[in-house]
Amino acid sequence: MTKGNVATVTMGTAAIGMISHLDGAGATTILLTVPALLPLYKKLHMSPYLLYDQGFSVYNLRLSESY
Repeated sequence: MTKGNVATVTMGTAAIGMISHLDGAGATTILLTVPALLPLYKKLHMSPYLLYDQGFSVYNLRLSESY
């Protein structure tokens, strides 16, 4: 699907994180993003820290919208 393109996976992670965080609950973001993408990250030998960084960066986006 991604043919090993790390940039595509990273952009997809950010998109899934943004969509799953629309309800405002952090637990929903974690429960949808990590189980769906962690096997892909392991298969491509990508760092799981990148998954956490991209998947949860929407928290900052959410806070900046409320102020």
